[in-house]
Amino acid sequence: MSMFHSSSARARELGGRSRNSRPSPRTGSDLPGSRVAASLVALALPLCACHTFAPVSPGELSAGVGMRARLSASVADSLETASSGEFRGARTIEGTVVGLDAAEIVVEIPVTRDFVGMRPVDLNQRVRLPVEELELVEIRRLNVFRTGILVGGVGAGLGTVVASGLFGSFGGSSLPGTGQPVEDGRGLIPFRIRIPLGIGAGW
Repeated sequence: MSMFHSSSARARELGGRSRNSRPSPRTGSDLPGSRVAASLVALALPLCACHTFAPVSPGELSAGVGMRARLSASVADSLETASSGEFRGARTIEGTVVGLDAAEIVVEIPVTRDFVGMRPVDLNQRVRLPVEELELVEIRRLNVFRTGILVGGVGAGLGTVVASGLFGSFGGSSLPGTGQPVEDGRGLIPFRIRIPLGIGAGW
């Protein structure tokens, strides 16, 4: 009798452990979709800015400002010769102002891109541009309207990624009327696209 009692107690103990050992549900921060979305946000935000160029006078420039300039033919030829053909046929250049005075503007221009490990690095070259030889000077400015539209589109895409991650991460549920669990995919209704020729493609 005592042996039976101890066996039953042991069984109850094991049963309690098995129930208590079930993995706890994952929170939103632990979901794969959330981690992917956070990574995409970090990568996409620097690319979301849209810029336009507005004409200015050389006196309105300052160090650190992005600019674009149209050069006279003589300066373009001199620049091509001094750079060993790097700026061949370039009448318009774009770069960042690093210094200026009343006579000339020093501009840092990206000429090529290299990789240091897995990180892209722009290789720049500094050129001196005589102010009197600049036919047009433009300053780079942020276009708020275009940037807002682009950010909205990126946000919608990231929302889709998060939603798909949440839908695929909560297991144990079933679709209404099917009885099939969500995670095995057997209860999912295939998405179909109808092509004008009348051919249905299942996805």
